[in-house]
Amino acid sequence: MIRRIVIVAAIIGVPVAFWYASQYGQPEEVTFNQAIVKATSSSESEQAPKVVINVAVESVDSDHELQCTDATGRTFKVEYTGSKPATAFAAGQRMRLLGHVHDGSMPYFHATQRFDQ
Repeated sequence: MIRRIVIVAAIIGVPVAFWYASQYGQPEEVTFNQAIVKATSSSESEQAPKVVINVAVESVDSDHELQCTDATGRTFKVEYTGSKPATAFAAGQRMRLLGHVHDGSMPYFHATQRFDQ
């Protein structure tokens, strides 16, 4: 009887574990436009899914507000609320940002983590 329970638990548990890992594991690397699509496809009651965007910094407005360009050439506003980076943001710098998009009339990327390239 215990053997049957273990087999049934494995048959049900393994696919559930893979689904959970795909949903909440490594964030997907996307462009800003793809992040907007992901944000608009999520329900209003939940936060937009976290994604990673490769960016080049165009200008630094303050210590937590930037203008960045993604791989497609689209320029967008970034609000960085993560921990203070070891090196300050600088124009021309390339990095990967983890965060989500706030959609609206002027969508922007809310970054919570930075990975230098």
